Amino acid sequence: MKITLIRPDMGIRKKIWGIFSDNVEPLELATLAGLTPKEDEITLFDDRIEEIDYDHPADLVGITVIAHTARRAYQIAGQFRQRGVPVVMGGAHPSLLPQEASRYADAVVIGGAEDTWPQVLKDVKAHSLKPLYRASDLSDLKGLKPRRDIYEKGRYSPVSIVEFSRGCPHTCEFCSGAAFFQGKVRHRPVQDVIEEISSLSRSQFFFFSDDNLYAHKEASIELLKALIPLKRKWMAQIHLDFCKDETFMKLLAESGCIGVFIGFESLSSKNLKQMKKGGSMIQRYREGLARIRTYGFCIYGAFLFGYDEDREETFEKTLRFAVQERLFAAVFTPLQPFPGTPLYERLKSTGRLLYDSWWNDPDFHYHGFAFRPRYLHPESFDLCRKIQCSFYSYPSILRRALDSKTNARTMSSLLFFLAYNSIYRRLLKRNPWSETWQSW
Repeated sequence: MKITLIRPDMGIRKKIWGIFSDNVEPLELATLAGLTPKEDEITLFDDRIEEIDYDHPADLVGITVIAHTARRAYQIAGQFRQRGVPVVMGGAHPSLLPQEASRYADAVVIGGAEDTWPQVLKDVKAHSLKPLYRASDLSDLKGLKPRRDIYEKGRYSPVSIVEFSRGCPHTCEFCSGAAFFQGKVRHRPVQDVIEEISSLSRSQFFFFSDDNLYAHKEASIELLKALIPLKRKWMAQIHLDFCKDETFMKLLAESGCIGVFIGFESLSSKNLKQMKKGGSMIQRYREGLARIRTYGFCIYGAFLFGYDEDREETFEKTLRFAVQERLFAAVFTPLQPFPGTPLYERLKSTGRLLYDSWWNDPDFHYHGFAFRPRYLHPESFDLCRKIQCSFYSYPSILRRALDSKTNARTMSSLLFFLAYNSIYRRLLKRNPWSETWQSW
């Protein structure tokens, strides 16, 4: 059987110095390929970096979908279905909105693919494809072997993506992952992960795609200990709580971790309580960051704007914090009400949504507000871009580079810092945020 797997674009295709703005390996498709019988032929089309050949021979098309790619995914599906090729959709968005996705696909998979994809393939071969497949809540992750041979060399970032766990115990109001996993956390066997990492090139840097590497502390500790002999360099997303655990931080350092991605989200205690993230304040953030720096981890911070206590001065205050704390990198984005989240339902019930289905609306800007903030104008998303540009300005880069504990700890770490920040600065100058979805 000939199977075509597709990763849709979000609407922005910009090439900077030979690097695409969104060229991270589509691990979810490599995982599907690993669940596919060897005798089946797989073709990957990554809409972010190449044109899709709709006439390429295929018996089945599989599309992974998130909210930001839903509109494009539906258009792609339509092209294949017009040609008589069945389409199956999976991922967070179809799992949360299966009735919507079913209008554009022949089959929809709800939940993980581990115990559904093999059945989908059997049904296609038997000409008995069902409209809906639902995974068990805690399908077994043992034996997963992503097939990285479907990636063409040179097309993707040199950073490999590796998965250890899925889910997060926190149930933040805005988080589509929380809505998808419902607070459940599961992880792959440590030995499976170690074997996968060992198979990567010795020079290859990798990033754990986990929502929160600290979500299952005991299992993560086992993983970190097993990573030490490999002597690899890596980064991961993690909750700030890990900085209170000296033993865990020590193991992170010994296992090769060089940086952490942390969702600070807001500096407002009221906002954080509304998010269901607790009531941390700036001082607690500063104390946590100080502890993290003692181990030399570079810090990538993420901030959201649009919660009820945000005003225009919030943008500048947040920028000042990120620069003063000399973060390695940061992203400042408008809050998006993802379908299926408590945030979406709250805004819908109070009549604050600007679009019932912003992910399907051609007028929606990728970096725009999809609702009416309490104190901000819906067009205030321009301030996100403004402070993003300020954060990656030359004065900011220079100031943040002068951190001997993290960004300039060694000559290699300084070169890494300068290279990353220079590329991101160049990307921003191309002004991708001003673009909309009309390119299709």
